[in-house]
Amino acid sequence: MLASTREDGTVQLWDVTIRKEAVALQGHESEVWAAAWSSDGLRLASGSKDTTMGSALMSDAYPGDVRVVMVQSYNHVHTYHLSMHV
Repeated sequence: MLASTREDGTVQLWDVTIRKEAVALQGHESEVWAAAWSSDGLRLASGSKDTTMGSALMSDAYPGDVRVVMVQSYNHVHTYHLSMHV
């Protein structure tokens, strides 16, 4: 999967094997400035000009099954880095 961000608040996930959009994630109300995958490839975080942060959990058992959680930040989110420390 490849993630791309759009000015309309959408994060698009692309299936690179078939070169087509797999799913479009909605939730941000303004342009998305940052997106980062976790090292296991199952989590995608995104950040937007509208001060929201999104977290998407992919299901490796059910491709296309994506759960999205949105939270409010106190400032614009320009960059993301995910760390899988437990």
